[in-house]
Amino acid sequence: MKLGTLAGMMIWMASAAAAQTGITVMLSNQAHVSTSMLNEAQRVAGRVFEEAGISVTWIDCARPEFQAGEGHCKETGDPTVLVLNILMKDRREARSAGAMGFAFPMLGAGTHAAIIFPRLKQFADSYVDIPGTSALLGYAIAHELGHLLLKKLEHGPGVMKAGWARSEYVSMCRGQMSFTPAQVSQMHSGLQARRQTLLASN
Repeated sequence: MKLGTLAGMMIWMASAAAAQTGITVMLSNQAHVSTSMLNEAQRVAGRVFEEAGISVTWIDCARPEFQAGEGHCKETGDPTVLVLNILMKDRREARSAGAMGFAFPMLGAGTHAAIIFPRLKQFADSYVDIPGTSALLGYAIAHELGHLLLKKLEHGPGVMKAGWARSEYVSMCRGQMSFTPAQVSQMHSGLQARRQTLLASN
């Protein structure tokens, strides 16, 4: 079996499973975040979504068949498969100074988001008494994926709050931040719309 065919089958299988239970996230670790930190961050992000009734299936884009070039995850065209790149640098730096990540919920199928790891690490390092970089990364991932599922760039309370400070960081480390009921409802409606779009295209 060809690698491209195998990759496509693996993505299809993950997407088919997520169609009933949640989302599939293709993740590219371009910032070379340690395996232990990334695993913990995925656990944290997964728990945040599970509390919202949405499970997460992760696909590691480290394998060549999942990459499109420069380490980026290959776009699938499937609106139910989200793409997350953890970057060392944001090429849009002049327009997004200080942001730890970004998402494009209104572009195309609304599947692309990214974390800018050096900025996230700088924020974490400014609170040396709080050993929670993994938790911060997990919540940043949940925040950016939240933009995609909410289909909007506007911020709000809870996980979707903009301008995190020490109090939010402490809450993250304690696992006390979550999506609001209104956000959960909107995300589930958005997921249903994505599934309908996928069905209509097949």
